[in-house]
Amino acid sequence: MKYSTILFDLDGTLTESGIGIRKCFDYALDKLFPGKTWPEEMFSGIIGPPLLWTCREIFKFDEETSHECVRLYRERYSTIGKFENRLYDGVTEMLDALYNKGYTICLCTSKPENFAHEIIEHFGIMKYFTFAGGASLGEERNNKIAVMRYVLENIEEKDKSKILMVGDKYHDLEASQELGLDCAGVLYGYGSKEELSAYPNVILAQTADELRDFILNA
Repeated sequence: MKYSTILFDLDGTLTESGIGIRKCFDYALDKLFPGKTWPEEMFSGIIGPPLLWTCREIFKFDEETSHECVRLYRERYSTIGKFENRLYDGVTEMLDALYNKGYTICLCTSKPENFAHEIIEHFGIMKYFTFAGGASLGEERNNKIAVMRYVLENIEEKDKSKILMVGDKYHDLEASQELGLDCAGVLYGYGSKEELSAYPNVILAQTADELRDFILNA
């Protein structure tokens, strides 16, 4: 096997989470700015990046407003939004095939770790993960590079040439490049082919089945 360890993003890679994320942003924005309408195109990039980044870079909020938006978002997400979600077609079969072939499977998500654990437990895939790493609720681990470093510190494999990161947004590929990992992009998620093609990748997979076959035959 070329790779021994596979790191998976969550939103847009394992789960189709757009409905819940959008509803939680709608809830937070309505609380902050009652009656205000927002251009629909602003919401095209909200799925995948860390929440504070989205508030700062997409909505252009100041620090105080950004933190309040995140608090309100999580108010709804923690009870309802986290389960407005589904696994992409073929994901369970992919994880099962990799697990049975002896790959070490880990989660590497910008979603807060406690929510990520609840989601993969809810969908019955927790059993496949040796380590499930996510963001902290505070500032100390709130971007993809920080989360990826954290995951790398907590896995057995230390040879980076044997580790593959899988994600659907440029944050995943950018962080992988920064830390010296190979990265596979998935085109069934929330990133575009143009976005992912701008970064080094070993494959841009159209489906979970295609990704599975690539990893097994690498």
